[in-house]
Amino acid sequence: MRAPILAAALLAMTGPSAGTAFAQQSETTPLNSTESGPTGSGGAGAAGSWYAIAASSTSQGAAQQRANALGSAWFVMNSSECPNFRGGLWVAVSGPFSHSDALGRVNDAKRVGVYDAYAKSCR
Repeated sequence: MRAPILAAALLAMTGPSAGTAFAQQSETTPLNSTESGPTGSGGAGAAGSWYAIAASSTSQGAAQQRANALGSAWFVMNSSECPNFRGGLWVAVSGPFSHSDALGRVNDAKRVGVYDAYAKSCR
């Protein structure tokens, strides 16, 4: 039963006493997108240009905490690495994926309490 433990850890991190605020953005899922390699991390031959995003923050440490809580498939990158992301933030992401796979990872995050997770294309 890892999910309840993970959900409790996430709630403890993001609750009112956590002291860090995550910038919230709306889900971005265009209907007509190309799903070739991203221009940021992932490089040539990547499965797509879509990322699941679980947190964005001006604090690298806050984003890293969220990525760590979600597991080894999540990592932190600077949003400036992707031309379609708002620059200057640290984001807890998983990807790159095809659009549908990124949405699947978003749903995984939501199942463990990260209700503001969303998918966004790197370009």
